[in-house]
Formats: sequence, C-alpha cells, structure tokens
Amino acid sequence: DYLGVKGRDMTLSVFMNAAEGARAVPDGAAVPAASELRFQVRPAGDCWLWIMSVDEAGTVSRLYPPKGVAPDRRAPGPVPGGAVLDGLAGPERIYAVCAPDEKMAWAEVKGAAEAVATGGAERVRTARELGGTLSGARQASLLLEKRP
Repeated sequence: DYLGVKGRDMTLSVFMNAAEGARAVPDGAAVPAASELRFQVRPAGDCWLWIMSVDEAGTVSRLYPPKGVAPDRRAPGPVPGGAVLDGLAGPERIYAVCAPDEKMAWAEVKGAAEAVATGGAERVRTARELGGTLSGARQASLLLEKRP
C-alpha cells in the first residue's frame, strides 16, 4: 500500500485573495505588491515545515510558523495562517522547506535563505532552491513579481 508523488517530492502552491475569491498564483506571476497570500504544501510525506520569503533588498521574512513558534509536523495540504506582502515592488521568492525532523532550527534555514538574499534581484529570480546545510530537507519555491 504505497502512494508515491509523481514528479517532484515537494510542491508549494500559493493562493492570492482577490475580489472574485482566492486564486492560484503561478510561478513568476505578477501580483499586487500588498497581496494577501495563503499556502499549501504537498511533500512526499509528513515533515517539519518552514516557509520564508526572500526579496531583492536582501530581506528574509519568516512566514510559517510564526516567530517564536517551533515548526510542527505537517501533512500534505493547506498551511494555517498566511502572509501579507510588504507593498514594495520587485521580485520575491517564497520557499517551503520540509525538514526530516524537528532538529532543523530556524537559524539554519534562515542562513541558507540569507545566501540567496545577498544576490539581489537576479539571484532571487533564479535561486529555486536554498543551498547550505539543509541536507535531507525537501524544498519547493515560487517566484512572485510584485507590482505597485
């Protein structure tokens, strides 16, 4: 009784609140710079989830779990809460990192994201995965082009 995931072992879906209701945001889409977002992840199995974003100014923003809260074991599906973008135009990449256990600390994940953040707009646009010491973690990302 095995159920595998076809293709990538991790996917991230982003949904934007709009006047007509929530709509899925494709990778690289132009969105209003102050959009309200919700997330859904589909890892190949349960994992300890971190979600963050990196923008061209070098800012790493922790989106899930909230600051001061440890990651929890997540199954595939919607992620509680959401995020509101900062209102500034430019590229922003959202990363979901599913660690194999709860030992992967925010400092480790943030450090890997900071390596992308120092590269400016082009690095944000092209860095689909975080490097560093995130061994064993599954990752997915989605690029947003924020417009005024």
